[in-house]
Amino acid sequence: MQPISLSYSISAPDTLAIDGFPDAVWVGALNGEDSQRLSDLALHNCDLAFARECLDCLVGVTTEPIRSALWHSAIVNCMKCFGRSKSRFKLNPSVVFQGDPDAMEVFSFFKALRDKHYVHDENAAIQAIPVAVVNRLNASPKIAQITNVVIRGDFIGTENFQNLTRLVAETQAWVDREHDNIADQIKLRMEAMSHSDLLALPKPEYRKAETNNIAVTRASL
Repeated sequence: MQPISLSYSISAPDTLAIDGFPDAVWVGALNGEDSQRLSDLALHNCDLAFARECLDCLVGVTTEPIRSALWHSAIVNCMKCFGRSKSRFKLNPSVVFQGDPDAMEVFSFFKALRDKHYVHDENAAIQAIPVAVVNRLNASPKIAQITNVVIRGDFIGTENFQNLTRLVAETQAWVDREHDNIADQIKLRMEAMSHSDLLALPKPEYRKAETNNIAVTRASL
């Protein structure tokens, strides 16, 4: 997958600069089912790349909460690709990890960790135990404080770190292959089009996220 960089000149807003493609004169927007899947795969790649960057930054970090935040973010962004979304298709783990039962087991562990602990509180990974702190004999008051003992599990061990790193890498490799296969098919079809039709493709449109549409599904904007 090879993203491109586009830039517009302030003094000549109709002039498009396309970095890395010296012969290019236009970038046209695509539409259709294949194009939508291409877009979805690019967004999955973004999440997986961010997860990988979090894991890279985590190496050697011992300071909290930075350590836990990087770990948490890596898991959530990886699992996000397999979750339900109204704006893009979700990855199917049985397809991505086909023929690799070890990867499926690792996936199930991190999905449960995401679903039952990091995003929702349902399992025993964190517990609060109500306690009474009792003072010594003849002290007043007898009870120093009513409080809780909070115990949080730590899952950032070497094995889990290696497993998550592998899971992210395997998922990203599958996404890249799928993206490139679809891109090649679209390119092959478009090579048969006339140059004038290619130049007539519409300009890509970016719909800026505003504070008043944060709760709105992207597809309906």
